[in-house]
Amino acid sequence: MKSLPSYWGWFFRGTGPEPGYRTILNWWLFVHLAVGLIFGALVRVGLREAGSTVMLPLVGILVAVSFAFVGSAQAVMRTGEVRALALYVGGGYAQYIYTFQTCILVILVALIAWGCAALNVYDRFLSPETSPLVYFSFKATLFGLASLALRESWQVVMGTHLLLIAHDVMRSNTTKGTKNETDN
Repeated sequence: MKSLPSYWGWFFRGTGPEPGYRTILNWWLFVHLAVGLIFGALVRVGLREAGSTVMLPLVGILVAVSFAFVGSAQAVMRTGEVRALALYVGGGYAQYIYTFQTCILVILVALIAWGCAALNVYDRFLSPETSPLVYFSFKATLFGLASLALRESWQVVMGTHLLLIAHDVMRSNTTKGTKNETDN
């Protein structure tokens, strides 16, 4: 019997051509870094106020949207068409499952990080007056993490829609193939 791939095994080693962490560590990281630096410079309030006023509610919404779409994706992934499709994709079925799981992990990490900001955890140790560069770097990192969470949330939505489209195309191709066979 083939052993089940673990999430962390997939994340660090992969089940296909690349390890799972490559879904996060790619060229998009530079975009998230730029977003973090821009918002870190533009937002003039402290981390606590930014976390409690805007970011924590925003990340909470991303969590809700992502969980809703993951539920839809799980229903579609159980179909025979998507299971057959997974055989042809590098990494197989685990690639689909664990990619969605990574999206949720990133969003939850952002939720916890911004929750700590809203609870004033960081401002107790960091001060923009005593160490402005460290404070700015931390602030930029949190905004970059929020940008990454937004991208991951969008990937859940997009991935679910692609699975729905693939399911529909494969089902209609199967139906057409069966119809053509009965016509001959």
